[in-house]
Amino acid sequence: MASLRNTICLFLSACVLSVTAAGCAVTTNPSATAHHEEAVRVAALATTTARIKADVAYLADDALEGREAGTLGYDAAAEYVAARMAGIGLAPGNGDDWFQETPLRIATSIPETAAMS
Repeated sequence: MASLRNTICLFLSACVLSVTAAGCAVTTNPSATAHHEEAVRVAALATTTARIKADVAYLADDALEGREAGTLGYDAAAEYVAARMAGIGLAPGNGDDWFQETPLRIATSIPETAAMS
């Protein structure tokens, strides 16, 4: 779960960084006016803001079963984040793969033998 949370944070940070970089881009067109540049910046920001809202809405949706490790919701969220990161031009950090196998341990309590001390 922490791995997915870190991936989502990285993804959202990359989105914000791309918006910031787009807003700081320098144009080489001398005829571009300040009004035009501001309109382009606002349009890019609005588009990115809507995209981030859509991403968060999808990842927070109850249909993803809380993104609990080992569930179909977790897998769907991981695939979604990987696709979005690839879509904005990021490269996988694990060779050519976005995913890394990690063994998970399951702990269950046995109420009949549980005790408080």
